[in-house]
Amino acid sequence: MNKILGYMALGKPIVQFDFTEGMLLASTSVVVCGPKRHRGFCRETARLARQLPTMRNHGRAEHARVATSLRLLEAYAAEMKSSPARKVTSEP
Repeated sequence: MNKILGYMALGKPIVQFDFTEGMLLASTSVVVCGPKRHRGFCRETARLARQLPTMRNHGRAEHARVATSLRLLEAYAAEMKSSPARKVTSEP
């Protein structure tokens, strides 16, 4: 899963086996080659490499998803730093 996030952050296209974790992270821009089908993986990687515009679009879409998520996290962190600390008690 970390490798997928790394590829997304770098704007690299993703070809993967049919894994739930990768599908949840990479969404629609990932090329899936079925469960543990090595020839299919090689075929899809070669096909994607021949289609440069498609490859770039996949990479850009995934990079945008990561960048948006990071901006949201940064905004939340900034808000938490600027808001006054609240004491949490067990009483209502």
